[in-house]
Amino acid sequence: MKRIIFICFVFLMSAHSLSAQDFEFDLFNKIDIRTYYDSNVLNLSAKDIDEFLDGHDPDKYKLKSVDDIVSSFDIELGFKHNLVMGHTQISKFKFSYDKYWKNGFKDFKFLSFEIIQYFSKYLDIRAKYSYYPYIFINKYKSNFYSPYDYHDFTYSKNLVLTGLNIRIIDIAEFGYNFKYSDQNYNEYFPEYDAYNFVSEGWIGLRPMKNAKIKFKYTYVQSIAQAEKVYEPGSIEIRDPSYDSNIFYTSLSLPIGSGALRRPVKLFTSFEWENRYYQSPFSVAVDPFHSGRKDSILDAEVWLIYPLWYLFDFRPFFTYETRTTNSPAGSLVENEKNYTTKTYGVSLKVRF
Repeated sequence: MKRIIFICFVFLMSAHSLSAQDFEFDLFNKIDIRTYYDSNVLNLSAKDIDEFLDGHDPDKYKLKSVDDIVSSFDIELGFKHNLVMGHTQISKFKFSYDKYWKNGFKDFKFLSFEIIQYFSKYLDIRAKYSYYPYIFINKYKSNFYSPYDYHDFTYSKNLVLTGLNIRIIDIAEFGYNFKYSDQNYNEYFPEYDAYNFVSEGWIGLRPMKNAKIKFKYTYVQSIAQAEKVYEPGSIEIRDPSYDSNIFYTSLSLPIGSGALRRPVKLFTSFEWENRYYQSPFSVAVDPFHSGRKDSILDAEVWLIYPLWYLFDFRPFFTYETRTTNSPAGSLVENEKNYTTKTYGVSLKVRF
């Protein structure tokens, strides 16, 4: 936390110093405060939920309850200026923190830095770095520490993004992003360490004022580093590498007027992911990855109601479900199928 505070201080002092120079700049800051109900904080299957509620295999679960209330705080600090060749540049720093009221082990945070360089009103490029220090997934049995008890399955992640956006006469835009990330798991699960390569292209259309339709396709290649921890010819091996195709669409449109005649907007999105695991081993050797296919559906609905020029009130609902198909049948499918719903409200402030 001290490191994060120091970074914020340096960022703000840099902005203050730059403001004394002879160039134009504007602040570009946001705060988003959310509270929501999460029906399934660990994305547990129906089998696991029943097992937890019945008190079976208690060492497997760190939960105090399957569901939880979550308070989330996002702050984005930035400024818009014209340091490079007189063109607009936007520099951003973002910090996000999610607090789980009952299951504090699930608390989540990340920080990111982003620079967007405009070359005209129709063309910009961007670069972004994000750091996730601790992500808790669940508790699983480790293959490396006798007597192979349950341990926290956690990892940290570094993510780098580069992208290009092009606009066409204010009615259409399209772009491309490339992301690279590395996931580093704790000492109990080193075989899951992975490099991820992500390519995504998208197009956005503005059929009328304050309305937008977006379509995006993403291809993910996740390459696990299992071979670095297993002995050659080992009969205990996992390879969680996968390829994924993700199809996304969103719609934002005005449905009325709010305070000061600003439009009330309805935003909805739908994402469908097909994930194919690449394990070269037989089902007998690697039952949870060999031949496995996941279909993941994610839907969101937001109502964006302006309270004033700087404030938006936003109730929202999300729904996510995963359906797994595996040659190992119910052994895997009953463990991996899940459904999660969230209901919440958000207050967004711009300053």
